Amino acid sequence: MATPKPSTTADEYGLLIDVSAQIRGSRGASKVFMEGLLALLRSLTLGDQACVVMHPDYCIARTDFPGTDAGEDACKNARQALGARLKSHHEELMRRGDLPGKTRLSINWAPEDATTPEGVDIGNRPQCSLVKKV
Repeated sequence: MATPKPSTTADEYGLLIDVSAQIRGSRGASKVFMEGLLALLRSLTLGDQACVVMHPDYCIARTDFPGTDAGEDACKNARQALGARLKSHHEELMRRGDLPGKTRLSINWAPEDATTPEGVDIGNRPQCSLVKKV
C-alpha cells in the first residue's frame, strides 16, 4: 500500500490579504551612471581605439570562483552583469550625443595573463571598443 501524502493547507504556503493592502515594488528606478566610466567610454573613437576598464570592480577572474560548473556559471553571470553596466553607459552617451549613434559597444574579456606592450597587467578585465551597427 502506498504511503499517503501528508495533506497541506493554504496556510503553509501563504496568507490572504485585502487587494488594497498589496505593496508593489517601484518600477523604473533611475539609472546611476559613474562619471569616470562615462569619461573613459566617451574618449573612444569608432574603429580606432579600445579601452581597458582598470577599475578594481571590473576585474573578474575565473579563479575567484569555485572550480565547478556552478562556479563557471557564476563567473559568466558576473561578467555579463558588468557587460550590461558598460552597455548601459554606452547607451547613455549615445543618448546625450557624446558618442556616435548607430554604434554598439564591443566587449572582450582579456585572458588571465594578458599585459599591455608596456607590461601593465590587464588580465581578466573588459576591453571595450565601438563598432558600427550594420
